[in-house]
Amino acid sequence: MPSQTCLHDFDLSTFRGVYSALFASWAEGEDVRVHFTREGVHTTDRRDRLREVAADFINLRHWPPMMAPDIGPRFLWDMFSFFVGISADCQLPRCSASDSFSGDEGNDEGATPDWLQEVPYWNSNEDLRLDLFLSKPETAIKIFLSSFGRRSGFVWSDVNMDCVAPVLEFFIKYVLRTDDGLANDPAFCACPALIESAKKELPDIAAVSKAIPDDFSSACYLFFGWGTPEHPGLCLPIACQDLPTVAEMPGQPAWEITRRKLLSRQDNITLKETHMPGVVEHSMRRVKSISLPTPEGLTPSAQSNDCSDADNTSIDPLLGMYARLILEPMPPSWDNNELPVYSTPEVLQQPNALVTEIGCHNATEDEITVIIDPQSVASHLLTAGMGLGGTWVQLISKKRPKSKPIWFIDHLSAIIPSFWTSTF
Repeated sequence: MPSQTCLHDFDLSTFRGVYSALFASWAEGEDVRVHFTREGVHTTDRRDRLREVAADFINLRHWPPMMAPDIGPRFLWDMFSFFVGISADCQLPRCSASDSFSGDEGNDEGATPDWLQEVPYWNSNEDLRLDLFLSKPETAIKIFLSSFGRRSGFVWSDVNMDCVAPVLEFFIKYVLRTDDGLANDPAFCACPALIESAKKELPDIAAVSKAIPDDFSSACYLFFGWGTPEHPGLCLPIACQDLPTVAEMPGQPAWEITRRKLLSRQDNITLKETHMPGVVEHSMRRVKSISLPTPEGLTPSAQSNDCSDADNTSIDPLLGMYARLILEPMPPSWDNNELPVYSTPEVLQQPNALVTEIGCHNATEDEITVIIDPQSVASHLLTAGMGLGGTWVQLISKKRPKSKPIWFIDHLSAIIPSFWTSTF
C-alpha cells in the first residue's frame, strides 16, 4: 500500500488552470483532515463506510461556487459520486454530448436521461454501482475519465480537464488514509498512479487538440491534398509564385494571411518537388513513440532500431528537422462501439498505381510515421499510449517509391487518453 507520507503529499506543480490555487490550499491542510467519528455508528458495511468517508471528504474542505452548471470541482465531484453509486442522484445533461442539444439543461427529477440508459454497463441501482466500484475501482476511474467523460460531455471544458483528476486524487488519497479496509486493498492502492497519469494527459489533450494539424500538415494539405479531383492540391508553379509578406497585406482577412504564410513555406515547397500523395486513411491510432530532432538534424527512433526510418532521413535530409510521431493501429474491438466512427480503420484512397509500385497498405497492421513540427506543443505533450483519431495522408518519395513513406495529418477530431476504457 502507499505510505502515509505519500498519501499526504501532493505535487503542486501538477495542478493547472484556474483552480490550481484551490488545490494548493487543499494540499496545505490535508495532513490535518481526519475522519469524523460518529458516536454510536460502527458500521462494517463497505458501502456505508465509503459513503461516510465521502461525506467527510466533502465537509472537510472548501468548495468554490460553480463557474457554470457543468464546470468546476464540485460539479465533477457530484458527477463522479453519482457515477460510482456514492450518491443516488445528480444533475445530468438531458442529451449525450454526441447528440444535438435541445437547449434544455438537466434532467427531470428522478428521470434517467436516454443517453445514460444506453450505456451498456449502467445500473440504475446505486448500491450495485457502488459494489462495482468497490470491486474494480481502477477500472471505474478509467471509464469515468475517458469514455463516460465523452458521453456526459464534461471533457469538452478545458477547466474540467484541468481539475477532474486532482479532485479524484484528493478523494482517493483521503479514502486510503481513513478507511483501513480499503487502504489494504491492492485495487484501491493502484488508483493514485492512474490518477497521476490523468493529471498530465487530460490537460495535455486540451492543448494538443488546439495545435493539430500544425502548420506543416496544414501546408501539406494545401500543396498535396489527397491527389484526387475532390482534394487536388496545388500545382507547383502556382505555389512557388512570389507571395507578398503579411506586412504587405493590410486589411486582408485572417484566413487569407494564414493561407499565404503556409504557401510560402520553403520546406513544403521542397517536399512538393520530391513527394507525391498516396494512401488516405481514416482511423484511430495509438501513439507508439515520438522522436525529436537531434542537434545534427537527424531523427533516430526513440523506441526501436528501425533502419528503414534512418534510410528515409538520408533520402530527404529536410525531414531530419522534424519530429516523428510513430502511430500503431488500435487493437481489434478497442472501443466496444463507443466511438463508432473510429471503431474500424478505413482506407479512403489507395491509388492502384501505387499498390503495384509499393504494395498495399494494411491499416489494421501497419505503423505509420507522421511528421510534425518539433516546436508544436503536440511533439512535447503527447504520451505513448494516447489515441489520435483523424485522417492521415501518405506521402511517397518520387525517386525511391519503395522507401518508407511519411504521413501528414489532414484533420484530427478525437484524442483519447492512454487509459481509455469503455466497459467493465
